[in-house]
Amino acid sequence: MTGADLTGARLTEADLTEADLRGLDLYYANLTGTKLADATHMLRPPTGAFWNRETSWPPHIARIVDSRSTEVRPGVFQVRDDGMHYTDRVLTPVR
Repeated sequence: MTGADLTGARLTEADLTEADLRGLDLYYANLTGTKLADATHMLRPPTGAFWNRETSWPPHIARIVDSRSTEVRPGVFQVRDDGMHYTDRVLTPVR
């Protein structure tokens, strides 16, 4: 799955245990019930993605996903786009 563009994909209840998510684009994907907890290289919350309490997140982003999400339907949440698009690139300060 490395580098795949899954924007808007329906991954409901998918088992992505131990999947390499390096460069994967999950913007606005339906991740309700998806198993992501043991996936590797998930560096940022997927902006716009839908999820529920059965969705398991990698521990290092679970709290971020929860704090940046809004309940859009009973039991279904969406990761907000707070105007911050995450990037894997390292930015160099301008002097």
